[in-house]
Amino acid sequence: YTGQSQGKGRRPVFGTGAPPKEKEKTPAARMEEHMDTKTPHAEQSERQILAAALQKGNLRHAEGLIPEDFLAVRDQRIFRTMRDFENRGEPLILDRLTTHLTKDKPEEEPEGMAGHLSTLYAEEVLDCNLPGCVAEIRNRAIERELRKKYMESLQPGGIGDLSGHLVGMREFLDRAAASPFVEVKPVLHELDEINRRILDPGTKPVPTFS
Repeated sequence: YTGQSQGKGRRPVFGTGAPPKEKEKTPAARMEEHMDTKTPHAEQSERQILAAALQKGNLRHAEGLIPEDFLAVRDQRIFRTMRDFENRGEPLILDRLTTHLTKDKPEEEPEGMAGHLSTLYAEEVLDCNLPGCVAEIRNRAIERELRKKYMESLQPGGIGDLSGHLVGMREFLDRAAASPFVEVKPVLHELDEINRRILDPGTKPVPTFS
């Protein structure tokens, strides 16, 4: 008890010691802090790229993008169809795309493809922003893949040889780091620390991601 309560109803204050020291986090725990808790998404950038394709009739502004870079299954299918049209030398015309995409709709895809395409076609597109939109989409796609690989490493028995998995993850991160729009250095540092401890013969037991 340190001092008297002042005034009716005031609670006495107990203890004067310093707050407990925070426990040092493991490399795996620090690595997890760098992983976004939500699935990274670049919805507006994705809409701009698809809208520009419908309005321009081509995908020249979308170099380097693949269907899987888009988050929604519906938008993946739109972009994949656009690529298929271009590969066959067909122009990206709204009516033709709508007819093609409204046939044989996958079960997991939401309704309203025709309305979605019409909305995209009417959207205002800023050409000067398109390179940044491409970069943002690739950035978020890499982040999602990075988080997916990390979460796979947390599954018990789901990765087999842990050292081999880390080597593969490191290779993926090195490729991601080649993009000027992706910040993976903090994750690379933590991964190196985990890998060092695993490969150190004096370390027992072998640390895990659990």
